[in-house]
Formats: sequence, C-alpha cells, structure tokens
Amino acid sequence: MSDRIDRPVTINAAFLQELKEVNQELWQTLDNVRALCGQPLSMRLHSRSLVDLLARLRDLLAMHFALEEAFGYFHHAKEVEPEMDRSAKQLRAQHSPLYLRASELADRAENFWRERDDAMLTAVLPVGVDQFVRDLLQHEAGENELIYRTLYESIGVAD
Repeated sequence: MSDRIDRPVTINAAFLQELKEVNQELWQTLDNVRALCGQPLSMRLHSRSLVDLLARLRDLLAMHFALEEAFGYFHHAKEVEPEMDRSAKQLRAQHSPLYLRASELADRAENFWRERDDAMLTAVLPVGVDQFVRDLLQHEAGENELIYRTLYESIGVAD
C-alpha cells in the first residue's frame, strides 16, 4: 500500500470531467439540502425529508468518490510534473475526510430527528452543512482546475 502512496499520481481528466457532468443526482441532492437548510421553518416541517436527503447525499458522494479514485486517478504514471503529482495526491486525500463529514451530518440529522430535537436540527445542522458544502465545492473546484490544466496544458502522461 505504501508503494501506491509513493508513486507519482496524475488524473484521467476526460473521465473526471465526464463523471462531474453526468452525476446530476449528486448535484441536485446537494442543491436540495442547501435549499432546505436555508429555510428553518421548512426544515421543521420537512425534517424527515432533510434526514433522507443527507443520507442520500452521503451515499451518492461515496459512489462519486469511489469512481473518481478507481478510474479518475492514475497511480502508475510514467511522467508526472511535480505540481500535478502534489495536487492530485492532495485532492485525492480529501475524499475520505469529506465522505466522513457527510456521514457525520447524516447521522446527526437522523439523531436529532429521532430525538425530536428541532432546535438542534434547525440551528446546529445548517452550520455544519454550510461548511461542508463550501469545502466540497472548493474540492470540486480544485479537481476542475486540475482537469483544465491537464486537458489544456498537457501536464502529465499516464500509462
């Protein structure tokens, strides 16, 4: 396993770009979560929907990251510029913490709902969701930048 970590990493830019474009269910679910969390009264009225949306977001994110890691990142590159290697490794390493945060948000929402704790559901959860969304979008922007650089600046050559 350490052999994989030490090897240069680059991306399959075409696959990553296509995955981001076709994964509309993930982005729509994220938008629905954001919209619901932005309306405290709606959160109270539709708390079960929020719990279900967060669980769905977690599951979609797991699949998204699994596909990215399996087919979007190359670990056997012949030549990789140091900046590409560093950026690709850094972005790939963000997947696990982001997934764990999505899981934590889904679990917290479920617990607040089961305990009928509307105050925590409407006051605490949106703060965590907002920060998570910012971090996820920043991560996606980083991957998009890497895709752009790879496609249009020809950084890195994969096997």
